[in-house]
Amino acid sequence: MDGPATGPKRADAEQRDERNADDVFEHPDPVVRHQGAGQRERGGGEQEAEDERAELHALILPPLRRPVALPSMNGDGTDDPGRLVAAGYDEAAERYAALEASEAPWPRAERLRDLLGRLPAGAHVLDAGCGNGVPALQLICERHRATGVEISKTQAALARRNAPQARVIHASLADVAFPDGTFAAITAFYVMDHMPRERHGELFRRFAEWLRPEGSLLFTVEPYDEPGDVREWQGVPMFFSQFDPAATLRLVEEAGLFVLSHDVHVQLEGGRPVEFLWVLAQKG
Repeated sequence: MDGPATGPKRADAEQRDERNADDVFEHPDPVVRHQGAGQRERGGGEQEAEDERAELHALILPPLRRPVALPSMNGDGTDDPGRLVAAGYDEAAERYAALEASEAPWPRAERLRDLLGRLPAGAHVLDAGCGNGVPALQLICERHRATGVEISKTQAALARRNAPQARVIHASLADVAFPDGTFAAITAFYVMDHMPRERHGELFRRFAEWLRPEGSLLFTVEPYDEPGDVREWQGVPMFFSQFDPAATLRLVEEAGLFVLSHDVHVQLEGGRPVEFLWVLAQKG
């Protein structure tokens, strides 16, 4: 796994981070629909945001998979798993990156290279939930145009440094929109699990709209029937939710995508085996 960019590129990226650290509307075209404004109005400033972060940390539970009630974070009595996920990755970004050992790499790089090899040079590729940009955005940028969307402010800043040629949008996938037919391919690695499964079908439909005809979608999701719970993960509370493989594949096809292949693969995260369903689909 490559480290952060160094030299002039890193300096440029750091300047860009400083200019755009708090601005999800950093790009001229209005891809971010409504994130930020309502939340900042409810948040009441930086102090309240810090108070919310402290409340999240207080929810850490010793058992790995013990479910707990989601905290109310919107100020209006509703629950927002997205803000929990963002706060968790802000805190655990470095620990998460360390889970992938060089001697036991996760399969995303190999599968992404295979997908990118089928695209013409310069094709536009979206990495949904791009994390710190390693390795996906870096690989995309080698021959193609890369756009990443990341809900964690910390991870988005790291992605800008690690893949300075990419366009990185700090936002939730629920709050972005692109014109129909924008992308030749979309990837979504290790992100679907952090969204309420009731929204998975809608997200697949939006992916299908954003893809060009015959465009490809490559994504992962844990292969378990889990309605939604919060459990301790890397020292922070984290939200998880997904369907079993059969239900997930049905949602993909209902979105107008044809499933080309699917399999369950075990990868090591900090030495612990974790299963993921890998799906490659195509727009007709």
